[in-house]
Amino acid sequence: MQIVSKFHNNISIYGWMNTVSMGFRSIIHRLFDFYWQRYILFEREISADLDYGYDFSKYDLRQVTIADFDNNLWKSSFLTAEKQELYKKRFANPRDECIGLFIDNQLACIGWNHYDELFVYGHYYIKTKPKSFYMYDDFCIQDYRRQGLHKIVNAFRMYVGAHKGMTKAYVAIATYNRPSLNNYRRAGFKEVKRFVVTERGDNICCTLKSI
Repeated sequence: MQIVSKFHNNISIYGWMNTVSMGFRSIIHRLFDFYWQRYILFEREISADLDYGYDFSKYDLRQVTIADFDNNLWKSSFLTAEKQELYKKRFANPRDECIGLFIDNQLACIGWNHYDELFVYGHYYIKTKPKSFYMYDDFCIQDYRRQGLHKIVNAFRMYVGAHKGMTKAYVAIATYNRPSLNNYRRAGFKEVKRFVVTERGDNICCTLKSI
């Protein structure tokens, strides 16, 4: 029942063809230890004096700490033991910054900024242009979805980056992720490149070599 529920949920989010494609790639991965994914790289110019479309003072937006995830809401639905270890490494990295939106002092939606370089699939690192940063790993707790929180957090991440002296934001989105593609396009991001990441065992290759 859980698999069926997840399948129907993916169809509602990503569409029928994308869900089938995701399932097919997962089967190939399990059978042959080979996986591939297509991505689109987007960019947007930012500055400290731009209007990002929201009055941020009306929202509880702030930098997130690892302690903000220490509750049943996140641990039961998202923060696995593996994810916790990954997040500990990110919080220890001065290039990483997690921005969150809180509702009633409860962390509802997050997004990460990574400064000075772009990485794909958690492994493949590419130096970005000067004064630019990479936006990645957005997530919203299911109870708070369909309220526009992602858009607010994304806008605030650009605002934060601009006030750190950044002039350009990048994001790489898997081609199946229709909601994210639409959100970032509406937020003014423009497509600059398409690329493919392949994984065979521990060997990961990316067709994106530079920006």
